Amino acid sequence: GAASKVGPASLGQEAAAAASSLMDLEPAASSPPDLEPLLAERNVCGCLGVASIPLILALSDCVMGLASGMTVKFFPVFFRSEVHLSPTALSLMYSIIPLSLSVAAASAQGV
Repeated sequence: GAASKVGPASLGQEAAAAASSLMDLEPAASSPPDLEPLLAERNVCGCLGVASIPLILALSDCVMGLASGMTVKFFPVFFRSEVHLSPTALSLMYSIIPLSLSVAAASAQGV
């Protein structure tokens, strides 16, 4: 049988046909979901919605910061009265702990 010749003209026509068929395809729907209904949604109580989450997180962080700030001041009193540490030992402990934490953090970066 006679073999058909494939020349540049026929390859160009096939490429053009393939390109036009690809152009006819519609892109997949990839639009982001509409978040407005979620932001307007309210919980069971009807007073707190999704939009109030950042405020709740900020308030809880503030309360936790204030609470820890009020208790940390009294750690030396606890160690002196309950553990019977001398002021010198307590000062050494308060100096050694941050130094050892920084050495541990520096060594952990190398791992």
